[in-house]
Amino acid sequence: MTDQALGKSVEFTKLAWGANQAEQSVVSAEAARDERLVADLERILRYASTARQVEAPQRMLTAAAAALQGAKSALGSKTPLNETTELGVLQAIDQLIPVIRPATAASLEIAEVMEVGWASDGDRQREIRRRVKGLIARWMWATLMALFLALVAIGSKTSAGGALVASLPIVSHLASYAIPLLLGFLGACCYILRTSFHGLAAQTFVLRDGADILRSILGIVVGFMVPSLLANGQSFESLGFAITIALPFLAGYAVEPIFGALDTIIVTIRDVVSRQPTFSRARNRQPTASNDLGAGAVSTPAAQSA
Repeated sequence: MTDQALGKSVEFTKLAWGANQAEQSVVSAEAARDERLVADLERILRYASTARQVEAPQRMLTAAAAALQGAKSALGSKTPLNETTELGVLQAIDQLIPVIRPATAASLEIAEVMEVGWASDGDRQREIRRRVKGLIARWMWATLMALFLALVAIGSKTSAGGALVASLPIVSHLASYAIPLLLGFLGACCYILRTSFHGLAAQTFVLRDGADILRSILGIVVGFMVPSLLANGQSFESLGFAITIALPFLAGYAVEPIFGALDTIIVTIRDVVSRQPTFSRARNRQPTASNDLGAGAVSTPAAQSA
């Protein structure tokens, strides 16, 4: 065999091997997608059948169970899902998702992965578990740090920190502004941890990038602004020690109600302002109409005498 023929044979072998690898990767991706679809339907069906707060029609549960059984049979025989079986699985998921809300396929998977004693069986599940545990750990440390710094700032304002305040008056001013900021952040952290644990228990927790950080920033803002508005230009201490401590924390914890009330006030003011020009135009038109009627009443006899 000549060198040229040998080179062509090697090149053809490489191409064939590459095509085979690409085909295998496509088949593996399709198999993984089918397995995930079946696992999602199984979790959704289990939740819809066992959760007390979910009322799914028996007809819907029976159809979903039949679709799940057919899909499991196909996966058991190591064959990809055909179009009919895959369509049945997707239709069953689409029908059950509105019934189980606020739970979702993602939240049910997270709840399953985070169960005590759960054994990992895939890279995806291990990654989910790592991310959830890391998120909770970060916010726990943030809560403890905010509590510690708030206690230090409060201590600098009490009699125990009088010597430090007397030697460095700026410490007292900084502490006055730091206390509501830290307590607002502490309230937001407590809310994030509480909703995370409640979501895991209720199987409604989902991972959202940046949502918790945004809430903590809003908690800092309202923790500082609400006491400032109530103080009416005076120092925070004028509100009393208990209110100075509790109010920023509650404001940071209840971000949604505060901004909801603010939105309601703004909408009310907007509606009142938008109605005023209408009333003004109506009042301005009314004298004009009466003058026209008066002019008509006067001119009519004149026209008749003419």
